[in-house]
Amino acid sequence: MRPTPRHRSPVVRAPAGALALALALALALARALARALAMAMNPPPAGGAEDAAAWSIVNDRVMGGVSTSRVQAAQGGLHFEGEVRLEHGGGFASMRRAAQWPPGSAGARVTARGDGNDYRLVVYTRDPADGRPRPHAYHAVFTPPAGAAAAIELRWPVFRATFRGRPVPDAAPLAAADVIGVGVMITRDGHRAGRGAFALHLSAIAPLP
Repeated sequence: MRPTPRHRSPVVRAPAGALALALALALALARALARALAMAMNPPPAGGAEDAAAWSIVNDRVMGGVSTSRVQAAQGGLHFEGEVRLEHGGGFASMRRAAQWPPGSAGARVTARGDGNDYRLVVYTRDPADGRPRPHAYHAVFTPPAGAAAAIELRWPVFRATFRGRPVPDAAPLAAADVIGVGVMITRDGHRAGRGAFALHLSAIAPLP
């Protein structure tokens, strides 16, 4: 008797481009998680706006956009500037750094000089139950005046939890003891023209007693 021939299912191979994209996304996710874990394990003190090297640029390029920004030390603080662009679904630019906040702090005081645009102070936290970084962040909008720097107080109740731009209504209340990082962001909604150049001089970010 002849053996019954075995029918093999056809092997479906993903296009090389799709595999490369998947690998790139996985690598980017791994790097982001590593940075978040480093922030959680060894955060520096709050403030430190004058140290440009401590800040990292995160623009809409992570989602295919082409907005640009840079941060550099200037005049006893930081100068954050760039251009918000809308191509490929983009529309934001930001910088962030690791930080910790004294337990019991009521919020943050931002001292800055602006350009007429609305900016966001973004706060990153960890879950106190297991110490892991939370996937969502908290932000509050501030509009620093042009011409002269001003101190703007942002208390925790005005911060809103979001994940990838969407509200997180069931997020835990923001607590100073959980803070592992801070950031400054400008979005298409905050830009007075919806797109274009921006420039912010940041003198300090400090805890509110």
